[in-house]
Order: sequence, then C-alpha cells, then structure tokens
Amino acid sequence: MNILLVTNRFPRDEHDSASPFVPDFVQALSVLGVKVIVLTPQYGPPGAAEPGNVHRFDFGSTNDESPIGSWDVFSPQTWPMIYRLIAAGEQAADDLVVRHSIDHILALWALPSGWFARFAARRHKVPYSVWCLGSDINRWAHRPLFRGMTRRILREADFIFADGFALAKAARHLSGRPCRFLPSYRILPDAVPPPEKDLLSRPFFFYGGRIHQDKGVYDLLLAYERGDLAARGFDMVLAGDGPELEPVRLAIREKRLANHIRLPGRVSNAELEKYYREACATVIPTRSDSLPLVFSEAVQCGCPVVAYDTGDLGRFIRRFKVGRVVPPGDADGLAQAMVDLAAANEMDSTRAHVMLDLLNPARAARKFLAAITSGKAEPGLMKQAVVRESSVKTGR
Repeated sequence: MNILLVTNRFPRDEHDSASPFVPDFVQALSVLGVKVIVLTPQYGPPGAAEPGNVHRFDFGSTNDESPIGSWDVFSPQTWPMIYRLIAAGEQAADDLVVRHSIDHILALWALPSGWFARFAARRHKVPYSVWCLGSDINRWAHRPLFRGMTRRILREADFIFADGFALAKAARHLSGRPCRFLPSYRILPDAVPPPEKDLLSRPFFFYGGRIHQDKGVYDLLLAYERGDLAARGFDMVLAGDGPELEPVRLAIREKRLANHIRLPGRVSNAELEKYYREACATVIPTRSDSLPLVFSEAVQCGCPVVAYDTGDLGRFIRRFKVGRVVPPGDADGLAQAMVDLAAANEMDSTRAHVMLDLLNPARAARKFLAAITSGKAEPGLMKQAVVRESSVKTGR
C-alpha cells in the first residue's frame, strides 16, 4: 500500500521540535510494509539531505521559518503567502499522488494539509483521512471562514481521527461524522546525558513546550509565586521557545524570581530527558491541548505529572495514576499539587507501562491501517487498557 502523508510540519532532524512524533508514526507504518511518501512545506532555506520519501514544497518562504499556526491570517500582508502556500501545496499533492500511485492520503492536520489532501483526492478519486489536533478543532474551527473550511474537509474525508477522546467528540460534533482516537506519541531517543552543571542545584519542577499564554505559562508563574515555592525550596525550569519567551523572561525579572526560574530556551533531546528524570514533577497547565506530547514524554522518563483537567489529560492521569489533576485556572491548587508530588512520587509504574503501550506509535499505525482497509471500528483504547491491566495483574 502507498500512502501520501501530508503534514503541516515535518522535522528536519532529531533536534527540530516540529511535530516530532510524525517520524515515529511513519516508521511504524513502514515496518508494517506500507510505503509512505511525506509532503510538507519548506520553511526557511533548504536544510541537510533528507530521506528520499520526504518532499518539501517551496512556496516562497525561504526567509521565514515561522510555522503556519503563528501567521496572522487576517493581515493583508499575509494573504499573498497564504495564496502561494495553497497553490504550491495543491500542485505538490497532485503530482505525488500520480507519481507514486498513491492508494490513500492522510492529512496531518485539517488545515492546511487537509485542504491539499481533499484537492488531490477529488482529482484522482483517492480516499483520504484527516488526523485532527486540538488547534484544528479548538482554535481554527471557531473562526468564521476557517470553521466552514474545516467542516467541509472533515465531512468529505473517508476517515477522521483525533489525538484525544474529548477532541474526537468535538470533531464528531463539528463534522457530523464518526471520529476515532489516534494518539500522537514520540518515543524519546536514547541520548547521552548532558553535564550535571546544566541542571539546577535545588529540587525543581519542569515545564516543556511553547512559551505561550495558551499553554498556561502565566498560570504556572502565578502558581509558583502564590505558592511561595521559592521560599519552600523549589526552583523551576521552563524549556522551549515561542512568541512570549521574552515577555515571560521580563515577568520573571519583575517578580525577582530570576534566581529560581530558568528559561533555557529550546533544549536538546539529551537535556530534555535529563530534566524529565531529575524534576520533582512535570507541570502541564494548558487549557486547550488534548493530550500533549510532553505528557507521554514525562511518563516515559518516570516523571509524575501535574496538569489542568483539560482535554484528555485528567482522564489519563486519573485512569493510570501518573500524577495529579487540578481544575483549570486554580493556581493555588496547582502549587499545592506540585508540592504534594515532590513529597511523594505518586506514579504507578505498572499502569504507566500499560498507558505507554496503548499510546505507542506501532499500535497507532496498526489502528490506522485497520480502519482504512476494513472500515470496521476497533475497541476503544480505554477498554483495551482495562483488559491489559487485568492481564498484568493476573499474570496472564
């Protein structure tokens, strides 16, 4: 089977943070005997040589590496770039479907990849699927013009997937079509640990991801301040970059917490894994994500998680007992949960193993193939988890 995977971002190498789980999913499909051709936009100047199955189409953005999600789509200055992106993406998808005799197109995500997939699928009578992320349904689909585009793309798709149960429910409501849970999950690579001097000397909490208000970074600063965590002996690391990195850095200075809160920017895989393994807890105060990668990454490294009860985070944390859940916006509760986890690591390693097995890209690839080849629904992953847990406990 030949599959064209159209994605908004595909990492150039292991240090690129753009959709880092997609290569694992591609590899899992390849192991199952599927030929996967990847189509993705070219951001910035061409990088190092890549595998022959990765095709980056140029739309005139050689001097701009900002992702599509950060564009101001309502600014007239952005419209020419959007037009070039759509025209180039449609042409590239159309060309690859013919050149590689594509049997199925998978779009990651609804916009703009789903638009390219729909265009090529309609021209060549090839089925297509859409794998939704939270930004598709929780952000773009709430905007007038893009809501209609997203609904059309989903309604005409042969199959719809989402990386969370709550998100799948929202996608079903938007499209009026069935939507299946398909997890996004990155296997952390084996990496040489960085020198010990790269870590803080005191116990610390860890945040990894975009430095953006949608991810709850200001909530985290408020929790740290109101919980008086510096005086209680805890520091904090906020790793990642984003549009609000400097404003957050300024806020930390104004609060006179620069000696206790570290902003290392984007870190390597080795540094990331080291932070996970050494932190008292990983904190995920997002109010919009479904099941962010940082969650499964932390659990892989044995780091308990404190998170807002948004998307499927609460569901998974409670079900598999890998941390604490706090109501969204409860800064005091967030601080207390952090301190509680620092005092007693409440991660159930057996259940954590079961959860990670269920989210593994190899399982996701099998689930995806089963859907597009048979069209028959599979048991939900939560039901599979109950069976697997029972087997672990009884030794079967």
